[in-house]
Amino acid sequence: MSQNQQQLLQKYLAGQCNRAELEELLNYLQNHPEGEAHQDTIQNLWQELHDTQTLTQEQSEELYQQISDRLPRQQVSAPWKIAASIGGVLLGLLLVYSLWINGEVTQMAGFAETRTIVLPDQSTVVLNGNSSVRYDRQWDSSAPRQVWLEGEAYFSVQHLANDQSFTVYTDNLVVEVLGTEFNVQSRRGATQVTLDAGKVKLNGLGATATQFANVILQPGEQATLTEQQNFVLTTVETAPVTAWRNHELIFNETPLSEVAHTIEDLYGHPVIIASDSIRQLKLTGTLPNNDMNTLLALLSEIFGIQATEEEGKIQLRE
Repeated sequence: MSQNQQQLLQKYLAGQCNRAELEELLNYLQNHPEGEAHQDTIQNLWQELHDTQTLTQEQSEELYQQISDRLPRQQVSAPWKIAASIGGVLLGLLLVYSLWINGEVTQMAGFAETRTIVLPDQSTVVLNGNSSVRYDRQWDSSAPRQVWLEGEAYFSVQHLANDQSFTVYTDNLVVEVLGTEFNVQSRRGATQVTLDAGKVKLNGLGATATQFANVILQPGEQATLTEQQNFVLTTVETAPVTAWRNHELIFNETPLSEVAHTIEDLYGHPVIIASDSIRQLKLTGTLPNNDMNTLLALLSEIFGIQATEEEGKIQLRE
């Protein structure tokens, strides 16, 4: 595999390939079936990473499903059926390679979906839609456990016997914990941390590093670092904040302009609000975070407006 094809593979595994690049990578896979030496290399990598002797047929099929699920549905078509014929072993290499390159793993959740990730220490991360986490493939027991987050996630962190620290990084905030459960949302230049149980310590990062340091959160507290770098600490009910894990979005007197931002972040469609009168309407209620049609129907019913999806955009008008 040439350097250019390796770069294409890395871009695909990071979810950054456009259609032309995807077709180029598929063409290479279709025309380079694995030989005996190739299979030996794959099996050696698999054994080293997973401490197993062979890649079973069941594992191969599962790997193919994981890879194909990450493509937009319209692209999972005949070319992938052809690629699948190369064999589960080669597709296994794609996943192994993603774990191997640079010693890091990136896990993502697409629009309108949630995904549970098990970290190397058996801590869990539930990703909200349009979110990702990045972390080292293996964690050294003598080094801090570190995760980089884009979007929103709920963390359940294992407390280890050696009190090994656990750190979550966003664009502008560092969250340090030992053993706890908390929600982190990092979108639109702002970060919000809501503590369910345990204790976390917050520190500014980059331009915010000098503004606050070593802020300790107690259960039921929420810290927000705004896009304007203002830091706000409040007491909240945590259940509405984390309701997205049950595919619910709970709002309480929330302006429709803010609801629109949430819809854009989770569904990936721009929201066009036709008038200031609609923009200032306030929503108290529950919307789904995984069913856009139901969401639009509820908005129409609650406010007596037209909420429709047209050419990839959501229109809210009287």
